[in-house]
Amino acid sequence: MLWLADTITRLRNGYLRNKLEVEVKNSKFIMEVLDCLMKEGYIRGYYKKGWNIVVLLKYKENKSVINKLKIISKPNMKIYSSFIELKKSFFKGEFYVVSSSKGVYLNRECSYKNAGVGGLILFEIN
Repeated sequence: MLWLADTITRLRNGYLRNKLEVEVKNSKFIMEVLDCLMKEGYIRGYYKKGWNIVVLLKYKENKSVINKLKIISKPNMKIYSSFIELKKSFFKGEFYVVSSSKGVYLNRECSYKNAGVGGLILFEIN
């Protein structure tokens, strides 16, 4: 969880400073989160560089694609959500990255592709 918080902070700071790429710590879990973000179009991609991962940030018309990155679950307070709550939040326009037993997904994917899957809400993205 601490590496995830560090990764989210580095991504947020990179977008605020209009950087093209940022380096984050290498971890299998972080790569799953980055795969989810890449699949949804929030980042251009990533590649390994030594012990780190270089994340390629995405911009559209000189504006960052991501407007909001907010950590929801913290090491001392983990927030879990059921499938029904995730589905309701998606229809309200809220997007969460969720870690479930089947992998890391956006709440939209939990609602449709993997029906009935809830899990740990990692962070909010918009």
